[in-house]
Amino acid sequence: MLVCDTVRAQCVECVADVDCAMGQYCTPDATCRPQVCTPNAVECLDERRVRTCDARGSAWVERACAAREA
Repeated sequence: MLVCDTVRAQCVECVADVDCAMGQYCTPDATCRPQVCTPNAVECLDERRVRTCDARGSAWVERACAAREA
């Protein structure tokens, strides 16, 4: 199903995440893509680094562990 993108003045697959099926997100090029991770999931990479899935499930964000997480 296509939706109307009033900014681009054309029909597109999505303009927001809610236009996509569950487990997908809307990319900047107005297409739905499968989530690469579970939104807000946190995983340890090693003793000093963790990664968190962003709220949309579109990317992992790595960071150093906070003192209380080590």
